[in-house]
Parts: sequence; structure tokens; C-alpha cells
Amino acid sequence: MAIPKNIILVIIGFVVTLFSIVLATPGTATFYTNYVPSACYGSTPQGTIIAAASDPLWADGKICGKTFNVTCTGPTNPVPHPCTGKSIVVKIVDHCPGCGGTLDLSKEAFSIIANPVAASACYGNNAQGTRIAAASDSLWGGGKICGKTFNVTCTGPTNPVPHPCTGKSIVVKIVDHCPGCGGTLDLSKEAFSTIANPVAGVIKINYAIPKNIILVIIGFVATLFSIVLATPGTATFYTNYVRNTPQGTIIAAASDPLWADGKICGKTFNVTCTGPTNPVPHPCTSKSMVVKIVDHCPGCGGTLDLPKEVFSTIANPVATSACYGSTPQGTIIAAASDPLWADGKICGKTFNVTCTGPTNPVPHPCTGKSMVVKIVDHCPGCGGTLDLSKEVFSTIANPVAGVIKIDYVQ
Repeated sequence: MAIPKNIILVIIGFVVTLFSIVLATPGTATFYTNYVPSACYGSTPQGTIIAAASDPLWADGKICGKTFNVTCTGPTNPVPHPCTGKSIVVKIVDHCPGCGGTLDLSKEAFSIIANPVAASACYGNNAQGTRIAAASDSLWGGGKICGKTFNVTCTGPTNPVPHPCTGKSIVVKIVDHCPGCGGTLDLSKEAFSTIANPVAGVIKINYAIPKNIILVIIGFVATLFSIVLATPGTATFYTNYVRNTPQGTIIAAASDPLWADGKICGKTFNVTCTGPTNPVPHPCTSKSMVVKIVDHCPGCGGTLDLPKEVFSTIANPVATSACYGSTPQGTIIAAASDPLWADGKICGKTFNVTCTGPTNPVPHPCTGKSMVVKIVDHCPGCGGTLDLSKEVFSTIANPVAGVIKIDYVQ
């Protein structure tokens, strides 16, 4: 039996009002196209007449399997006649964390009740190309912004997905209104994909006269250094160094504790590996390097995120494992976090790992595949349960997501 609700449906540059026949609770919705795996049913397909619940509805998954009768009743902006006159009953099968709407409908469901490529608030049915954007309420100004252009550049992440920017800029034209959007601009997918990885979902940008804001795309997460007085810290490494102006490769990204809203940018640190943080012996090369802070690494477990060139100079980037020393164990492997480590008793055990959903605003990161991994190392201080090899992570999820929910069974 459907749960009567009143819902408002939102796609990029377009909003329609939705309700069911009985009681009316207003809300908003987007649509998506990648349905498996889902947070409710894992890799088991549930068809296409489905929806994902936003955070206010999710309730730790208690909404899974419930159904809603959804009908478009009219527009919420100057776009005329978006509705088809049809209704549809959708089943909740997934979670859409950070979504601006109440329900994230499948594209099939959305297309039955409304036009998914409806006209814009500024230009109606007159096409304006793909280098376009919708203005949020704070910029809309009653439509006075229509037709204005902005030079938009990605300046950094807003969630645990590091290094989303491509280093490119794009000039976009305001063609629509995005009421209720959490960001300042709602870019077309083409525009967003030019300046950033679209999987990142939410990024910081500069637009026109430089001003830091947040941008949302709808529907779519060895102890190594000593400096002068030997302040302890940890480091990881990455390989994507360029945002806008290249700074070479002898650089580093600062973790949250060091970032201080960017005040650390440009500062230099003399970095020396001083020893291991786990039973891996002798990772250091005895060399030091002076690095310049050029980036932010939100959610990084270490103090500095060194580029591979720097890391490889001061330490072995492919050091031995806590379980097997220098004996290779292949690439289908994982390191255990502190709660699982148990003084190494977990070494050699295998787990079948499946991505079950996102942990940050990057929706639908899972590929639907599972992998059996072998525990070969210890990851002290890791925020997750398992620290998967890149090869494993990339098989079960988009590696740009950074952090995902998993099921793991021995």
C-alpha cells in the first residue's frame, strides 16, 4: 500500500511539484540512473520504478522497501506545463546522502510523471547550449541574473574526495533557477565535468570576481616527517598535483589539522622519515626534502599528503607489510584497522568485500562487484575497517569516492 506523500521533484535547472492523492507533505526530488548496488538491497536488482531516500527520510534504512505514490501537480518556477498527468508508485531501494531533495527518483519514474528535460526559467523552450548553469536562491534576484555569464574554476573539495579539480575553467551562462539548491551555482553536467570530476558531487569554486563558494551538482567521496623541532605526523601520497598554476612536484597537501582555512598555503617544510608506525622495519631512506604546501587533503589520515616523488625520496613507497615483510602477496589485498588487527592474528585471513553505499555526498559509488581480499598489513589510525588496495577498491567502487560503506564476510 502506497504511503501518501506530497513531494516536489527537482532536476538540474528544473523543478516540478509532486503529490499523492491523499495527504500532502511537501518535499523535493532529483533523478539518477545507476541503480545497482543499492544501500537497501546490495547487488540484487529491484527494477527501475524505484527511488533513493534523502537524509531526512532515510532513518538508518527503516524506509527501505516502502512505497510512495507520486504525481506531478505543477511547476515551482516559470516553466509551464511540465507534468504528464500520470502517477507512479515507487519503491525505496537506496540512500542518497546529501541530496537536496526528499526523493531521488529513477530516471524512468521521473520521465513517466514529468518532462525530465523541461524548459528553463529564463528561456523557456529555447535551447541555450550546454555551457550553462542554474542560479540558487541567493543569486536568482527574481530572474535578474538571467543571461549573465560567469568564469568558473574549481578551487578544491568540500568532502573527503581529494583533488577533484582538473585545473580548467569554463564560462557559463545563467539560464535557469534552482530553488532550494545547497550551492551557489548548479552547473550543467558538461560544465561540471570540464572543471572537476563529476563524481566528487560538491566542490569549492571561484566565479567571476574571485569569491570562494560551494557548488553542487544534482544527482550526482609510515611516520614520515620531522620539521626543525621534529613535530610528529603521518603522510600519504597522491599523483594529481595541478589545480590552476602548476607548482612542480616537490610539494605537499595539508591535512585538516594543518589547513587553517588555507593560511598554510605556500609555507615550506623540511620533511624527513623518522621511522615506521607499524611492524614494518626500516622504511626510511635517510634523505630529507623541503616541500611547499600547495593543496588541501580533507579527511586524510596523515599530517601531510606528499606527492609520490617526495615520498619515494624519503621512504620506500611500496614498503614491506606487517604480516609478510618483503614477500609479495599480489594486489588483491587489504590492511586491517586497529579494531580488526588483534596483534596480527588476522594476518592471512580472507574477506569477501562488497560496496553497499556512500559515506559522503558522492552518491551511487558502487560498481556492484565483490572481491575476496587477503589481510597482509596493519593500518594504524585508519578511519575505516579495511584499507583496500587500489586494485580492489577500483573493482568494487569508484576510487574517487574515497570512503564507502562495505559488507565484509570471512
